[in-house]
Amino acid sequence: MQGTAIGSVSDSWRFNGFAEPTGYAAKYGATELWSASYGRDELGRITLRHETTAGVSATDGYGYDRAGRLQTVTRDGAPVSRYDFDSNSNRTAHRAARRRRRHRRGRAADEL
Repeated sequence: MQGTAIGSVSDSWRFNGFAEPTGYAAKYGATELWSASYGRDELGRITLRHETTAGVSATDGYGYDRAGRLQTVTRDGAPVSRYDFDSNSNRTAHRAARRRRRHRRGRAADEL
C-alpha cells in the first residue's frame, strides 16, 4: 500500500529498495498537514528524521554505538537524550538534556 484517501484526507508513503519507509505525508486537500522523511545508515537504522507539522520543521538525529544500540538523540543539532549500556546490553543510564523553558510575558487577558 502506498497511501490511502478518505474524502479530502489522504496520506502517502515512500519506500527504498529494501521496503523500508523513507517518507510519509498526510494532507487535507492540497494542504500538507504533516510529513516526515527518514535517512538510514548502511545497516538500515534510522539516523535522521526530518519532520514538518503545519509548516514548522524539526530534524532529529540518532546515533548508535559499536554494538548497534541507540546511544544519542539530537533535535536540530542540540542534544536531547543519551543512553548508556553495560557489557550485557542492559541499559544502565538515560540522560535527558535540560530544556530551557520559554516564559510568555503579559497576561492572557491582554492577548487575543
